[in-house]
Amino acid sequence: MKRNILFIDPQGGCSMRVNIGLGYIASSLKNNKNCNFRILDFNLIKEPYEKILKEIANSQTIDGVGVTINIGSMHAIPDLLKKIKMYFPKARVFIGGPHVTLLYKKLFAAFPGYFDFAVVGETENTISSIIENLHLKDELASLPGVVLKDDLDKVHQGDMVANLDELDFPAYERFESVRRNNNAMGYYQILTSRGCPYNCTYCAGPKISGKKWRYRSPENVVAEIEFAFKKHQTNNLEIIDDNFPLKEDRMMTILDTILKKDIKMRFRFANGIRADKLNEGNVKVMKKAGLFEVSLGIETADPDLFLSLKKGETFDKIERAVEVLQKFDIKIGGSFIVGLPGATLERDMKSIKFANKSGFSWRQMAWFYFIPYPFTEAHDIFRKEIHNEEVIDQSYQRSAFTAQQIETENYPLEERIIVRSIASRIPPIHPGFGKWRLLKLFLKMELTILKHRDKNLGFIRFHMDMTNRIMRFLKLWLTGQVHPKAYL
Repeated sequence: MKRNILFIDPQGGCSMRVNIGLGYIASSLKNNKNCNFRILDFNLIKEPYEKILKEIANSQTIDGVGVTINIGSMHAIPDLLKKIKMYFPKARVFIGGPHVTLLYKKLFAAFPGYFDFAVVGETENTISSIIENLHLKDELASLPGVVLKDDLDKVHQGDMVANLDELDFPAYERFESVRRNNNAMGYYQILTSRGCPYNCTYCAGPKISGKKWRYRSPENVVAEIEFAFKKHQTNNLEIIDDNFPLKEDRMMTILDTILKKDIKMRFRFANGIRADKLNEGNVKVMKKAGLFEVSLGIETADPDLFLSLKKGETFDKIERAVEVLQKFDIKIGGSFIVGLPGATLERDMKSIKFANKSGFSWRQMAWFYFIPYPFTEAHDIFRKEIHNEEVIDQSYQRSAFTAQQIETENYPLEERIIVRSIASRIPPIHPGFGKWRLLKLFLKMELTILKHRDKNLGFIRFHMDMTNRIMRFLKLWLTGQVHPKAYL
């Protein structure tokens, strides 16, 4: 029996990327003759999702709807799931993605009746069986990673793909946005490895993709690059691995092959890369192969706080990597976390000063609010400090770019907002604050900037930034207009 399936990537997290997880699901299903599917990636489709869902509901019967969820899209999930149930009342609705793998129990409790089952872990090997058994409860329950609402007490282990070379390349051509653009893509996203062997206290990555580092062969990686550039009319590559340079000889083989084949490309590491794996030798080759932009996973520039994160690298490695990247004229950005366990306003201001001193590109910077993800050491530390599980649960409802509810005695919420606003060069915003409280918060922010005056900013730059902040805040305050992504 042929199934008509919709896969949906909700809007969220300021992301303008295709969802690589859905890309792999598409490649796993594209040769399945019993499955007719569409992928609606609402981060890149401009029309309102309700309009598109209504048009589909009026034109065909839908048997199943799969929704991928990450923390950046949580704001959109309640209304989206309601609309799906309204327009496709007979369809089986299921959810998956990193947020589901970490928090499926809480999602069942938060959205009772909104979806029928959840899928945790990797789905390339199981998605065909899931589609074929959509309405068969016992068969679904026997599949790795499938979670039913009456079976939440069981420990659910998702499937892990052992040999990544066996997977077909992501079928991005099945995405609605890519299809509408005649398969052209501005940037092609590639994932060459999965898993992480490190023990960073704040990161839930090992819970999502495993502690074991699984990697694709150099031949397989280069073959996808050649395929992608031909099929999707681009030479821009975005490598989104957490640990691309972990095995240096593998990385160098990939780069050498690209150079020998004379593949003309530009590539960047937008997801963050470990500084301790970069050196003058491999950066020189990366530059020659087309590297133009790097985001470093830094998290904090406070020495004691950095050491407490157990990243397995020392801060001097980050400083050395910055010097090497600057030598080869590569744009540098970094990811930082505001409000880590033990952080204070003074400690987090050190991160801002380090970013300014290092000449980081503002557009390549990411300033996240700390979120105590479950199954992490930081979660356990923070839980003892805050004694409020409800506040922790609220932090899972909005993205790490959004003003949270989390605060501690040594680091109030307003101070966290001030630090991130200074770092991101945006007016202080919070969906729960009124106009006069925001005005008071803005004045506090300006006093904080003066108190912690950054000597790395020259006189002209300092006052230009101040003028820009004042103009942007007045526009926000007087009109009440906030860019939609400000609260995502």
